[in-house]
Amino acid sequence: MSTEQQVQQLLWHGRRRRRRQDRETALQQQQQHQISNPAHAAVDCRNVHRAWDLRPGDCFHGRVIVAVRGVVGLASSPVAVLSFTGEDSEHPVHTRIGAAHPDVESGCDDVWRAARAWVRSHGLREGEAVDLELLRTEVLGSLDRERPA
Repeated sequence: MSTEQQVQQLLWHGRRRRRRQDRETALQQQQQHQISNPAHAAVDCRNVHRAWDLRPGDCFHGRVIVAVRGVVGLASSPVAVLSFTGEDSEHPVHTRIGAAHPDVESGCDDVWRAARAWVRSHGLREGEAVDLELLRTEVLGSLDRERPA
């Protein structure tokens, strides 16, 4: 093996070792955060307010919602498309947010993963309509059934 190949191999092993150490450090920091912040770790994911809970007439980031519809986004993620009143009534302003996206960072995404699994199990593809109320009911119901007694 040439000297250049040996140097490249040593560099490769060094990068790999650093990535492993970075992952271990991140995991330790996450575990420490959960230990030092028990209220954060004890959040029940099913009771967090999410985008699928938004209705016309609600206020979202200072704007009044006039319509909410569900579609399948990238990677089978259910998305809530929110329409707001705008300056031009013929052209309302729209935004998209993950339907299972929580209002606050709760530290858990079991509901989000279950929502993606629901979309996939129903054979829905990107751009197809999603009934947000049915999605919410079935996802939360399945998580309640899976919860240990």
